[in-house]
Amino acid sequence: MDFTKIIAQIISHFIYNSTKDSTENLSPFSESFFSYHRAKYFQYLALFNSDAKFTLETTTPYSNQRNAIWYFLHSALKGYSVSQYELGICYLKGQLGLQPNLQQAEKWLALAAKQGHLEAIDELKNIDSSQSSNMMQ
Repeated sequence: MDFTKIIAQIISHFIYNSTKDSTENLSPFSESFFSYHRAKYFQYLALFNSDAKFTLETTTPYSNQRNAIWYFLHSALKGYSVSQYELGICYLKGQLGLQPNLQQAEKWLALAAKQGHLEAIDELKNIDSSQSSNMMQ
């Protein structure tokens, strides 16, 4: 889903809810969805600040990495498959300050794959094929 569609859904959500009784909870977005997007924001800041010499941000890339991992984890533990996939990739490639850990990567990718996340399924197949080729050598 691209950014403009997300913004359009958020605006329509607030317009729709302004006409409803405030006691009803009709939010189309979950807490996990918002946590995932906070994580992506901090991930972007971590990547941007690591390359920039002069930034207006007072935070370090390490705090942005920590925040990104925390929000990915928060969302993934609530069952959001996209966050589970992102955590799996971070563990697989050693991103956002994490050490590469194949067992953790497989765990998070498998959780996302069980929910039908196609990229997670592909990554698990790649891991399995690379492990089987290493065993044959």
